[in-house]
Amino acid sequence: MNLLLDEQLDSPTEVVSRALSILGESHGLAFRALRNEAARLQDPEIPDYCRNHDIAALVSANIRDFGARLALYEALLAAGVSVVVIRPQVKKSLSVEAQASVLAKHLRAISRYLQDMSEGPVLLRTNESQCRKVTLRGLRDEIESKRKLP
Repeated sequence: MNLLLDEQLDSPTEVVSRALSILGESHGLAFRALRNEAARLQDPEIPDYCRNHDIAALVSANIRDFGARLALYEALLAAGVSVVVIRPQVKKSLSVEAQASVLAKHLRAISRYLQDMSEGPVLLRTNESQCRKVTLRGLRDEIESKRKLP
């Protein structure tokens, strides 16, 4: 299964996607970087891009403009594409090391959730300690309840 790292993730040299692809291979996961594949792609174009390029899920961490992300997540789920949202701890940055670390801890769970899509595409929330299935409403409520976002 291919997972696409959103434009704010990874590095120009694809450090995160290459490392996660190596680690995720045994779980049937391969990671690609949107910033290098289709850098000029706009949010409304991402669901079709994912569907047309065999992308099972978009991995995103764009929390500050979550209102804009919410529409994208809804469109992706409607298009049959799952979403994995990275939620770092409040005062931590999402350096390439942090991105790789958070995702690497949960590769097995991510793979399991994506393989079991009997109810359709899933929205997953990951942080340092867990990976769990959530709803758009639940994620929105969680983010709106936080005063300080990373």
